[in-house]
Amino acid sequence: DHDAAVCGARRVDVGSVTRLNGTEVRYFINEASVGLSNAVVVRAESLKKSWISCFGGGAVFLAASAYELFRMKPHCFRMRKLPGQSGISSPNDSTVVPDGTSRVAIPQEHPMAVKDSMGPLPAEVQRKDWDQGDWVYLDSTALVFGNGQFFGGGMKVCPHGDPCDQLLAVASWGETIFGYATGVMGVYNGNATTKWKTSRMLNASRILVELAPSKDASSPNTAAVAEAPAHAFMETDGEPMGALPAVIEISHQIVFMLPLQKEASTTSMKKK
Repeated sequence: DHDAAVCGARRVDVGSVTRLNGTEVRYFINEASVGLSNAVVVRAESLKKSWISCFGGGAVFLAASAYELFRMKPHCFRMRKLPGQSGISSPNDSTVVPDGTSRVAIPQEHPMAVKDSMGPLPAEVQRKDWDQGDWVYLDSTALVFGNGQFFGGGMKVCPHGDPCDQLLAVASWGETIFGYATGVMGVYNGNATTKWKTSRMLNASRILVELAPSKDASSPNTAAVAEAPAHAFMETDGEPMGALPAVIEISHQIVFMLPLQKEASTTSMKKK
């Protein structure tokens, strides 16, 4: 009874990443991403073995971020919202996610889906395509699938994120080094996602994401893992993992026990 009086329970979403070029499944509680954030994570891991680590983890992260900012450039990714139910099948299904968090059927490739990278379409067109389950193309330097709003030392990357709504908050940043340098505060207050002209916000519970293929590519799903470029690799909650393509989804929920406000607990004890 005492524990029930001072604690509250809250259901929190757990995300998962299932790679299509293998059987790797990774769970995350906060975020999964591809692009700049993954490059920083990988660079930070290597810098942990250097003299910079003598100044602490903050210095390592800062040095890794600065190094990768000067090397980054936008790459074209494409995403589509998958049906919200697992175990879907139809005669036209050509690919199914390996055994893992779920078995979500991936619709057969549409002949018009393969195109040259022409930059992101207008936001209103993208939203319509997204809601219809069509491919959405994004030129991104950082593509984040957030369960929460913050990561990377307090950066508000997904201001539309809610860890309890059973949806992933997608944030795409397309800025270059000049945009990041002049709008650095926007990275921490959420404006980078909500106000930068090259940024996009989306929501979904299940998403297929991959590199956008060129005209002469049959399908990015057939590319060998060993041939995947560096910008195709992902990270989940700060841990590097394999390359795209992948299905990112809300897998299940867990129950968090949260203490009630200290004032309420103190008042209760005084009455006793």
